[in-house]
Amino acid sequence: MTYAILTTGEIVNALGRFGVNANAIMFADETYILPEEWWVKTTFAQAWELTKAILHTNDYRPLTNDCDDFARLCAAYAQLLNNATILKLGIADASLAFGEFWYESAEGPHAINAYIYPVGTGKEVGIGFIEPQNGQTLDLTPNEIRSCSLLRL
Repeated sequence: MTYAILTTGEIVNALGRFGVNANAIMFADETYILPEEWWVKTTFAQAWELTKAILHTNDYRPLTNDCDDFARLCAAYAQLLNNATILKLGIADASLAFGEFWYESAEGPHAINAYIYPVGTGKEVGIGFIEPQNGQTLDLTPNEIRSCSLLRL
């Protein structure tokens, strides 16, 4: 099995095609492994919901447990799972292309999670979104994607 790994420059170029401004992207590492879309929508989403229940972090609080807190915790959790996976499988050391995504929703500023996933066998990618407060995947409009003020990977 092969795993798609992209550099920061490749990610900037790919996301630019979706309208994400390069200045909004913050990278912590040099290379990123792309999660499979099915994994985010099923395995990860289920594990995330179970972990939130175990930790009693499901309750929304406007200042201490709101959208940005959920997005930060969800991204960190995904990275922990990625680290365990790459160690177990002995694959390349790379961060997961999954992070916080801050944008303007119809209701106002909002923070969710975004992930970059492989499409086909080349360097083509898609961008997906997950609402960390309920684990559901989201479809953002092109305007919402372009409104991104922060994508932290």
